[in-house]
Amino acid sequence: VFAVYRQTQLPLGKVEMRNILLGFLLDLVRAGEHQEPGVSPTIRQAIQFVTRQPQRMFAIRELARRCGLSESRFKERFRHEVGVPPAEYMIRRKIDAARSLLLSGDQTVTGIAMDLGFSSSQYFATTFKRYTGRTPGEYRRNGE
Repeated sequence: VFAVYRQTQLPLGKVEMRNILLGFLLDLVRAGEHQEPGVSPTIRQAIQFVTRQPQRMFAIRELARRCGLSESRFKERFRHEVGVPPAEYMIRRKIDAARSLLLSGDQTVTGIAMDLGFSSSQYFATTFKRYTGRTPGEYRRNGE
């Protein structure tokens, strides 16, 4: 690819080569998004449960049971394979979902907090700020 790129004399040929290469790299990144490297199928199953239902705060024992592991073994493996404890992972997924909902602008901050299973809008705002450095309102006004 690089040899062809260097040999191409036409400016549009170089642009076309860049686009092809960029498309390939984007496909490569997208393929990696759905599978986290170093994560076993057992832990990936727990991640899928959490990702599908960000509004729910799963009990660790429930996730462990679904994965066929003891609670202590599940927590140990999850932390080792994912890099954060399961409860932390669930909160991060909630914050990711909240970011999308805030940018869509269709719901109130309180509505988003309740839909994502936070006990109050104040707890949601505090948690959101801890993870993003901004309040939900600031995030909505200023975007990413």
